[in-house]
Amino acid sequence: MRSTRQHTRNLGRLERHVAVPKHAQFAPLLEVGHRFLMTAEGVFVEVRRPWLHVIQQLAKHNDMGPKPPYGLVMPKIELAFGRLGVALPFVQAFAEEAQSALPNEHAAWIVWDNDRKELAYKALHVSSATPGAITFERPELQPHESLAIDLHSHGATPAFFSAQDDADDAGEVKISAVLGGLGDGGTPSVAFRLCVLGMLIPLRVPASAVFKVPEPA
Repeated sequence: MRSTRQHTRNLGRLERHVAVPKHAQFAPLLEVGHRFLMTAEGVFVEVRRPWLHVIQQLAKHNDMGPKPPYGLVMPKIELAFGRLGVALPFVQAFAEEAQSALPNEHAAWIVWDNDRKELAYKALHVSSATPGAITFERPELQPHESLAIDLHSHGATPAFFSAQDDADDAGEVKISAVLGGLGDGGTPSVAFRLCVLGMLIPLRVPASAVFKVPEPA
């Protein structure tokens, strides 16, 4: 599990409620921030970050109740870098660092550089690390940088999201990833999820995509 210190600037500057039009084209959010969408199916949240555009349903209208005169939206998760596989070389590099950090936990960030339109690996200043916890200071990012993927390891313990991880991820907009089962004799495992202001969306990433699997003799 991890705990962070310091806080970067708040990117959620825009917050409002919008009725999705029934007979007009829906205009997506273009500014960094989030808003709530009132639709014929229920309430959705729309979040924009430089690296992310996401629309997900929060609540559904009662099937037996009256339907409000609103339009529809399609749920989406759109990454500026296209697909999560683009980040795998950075995750693989982190896995090697995490192996070297054993038996302690390890942590790093992958940030989105909006000027270069690419991901970049960012090492973190670790205040303390043990086999069961890690504490680091959140780096001060440049205006063109934003946190995209928050990485940490669980050492020899299997990958999972602890109660401390849930607390650290609350209210954040980022992809959170845990690597576990490290060390000789361990079974490597990974856990990924998209954190959207308290909503946690599991992401399917096989451990074989991160860890090198020995070829049969």
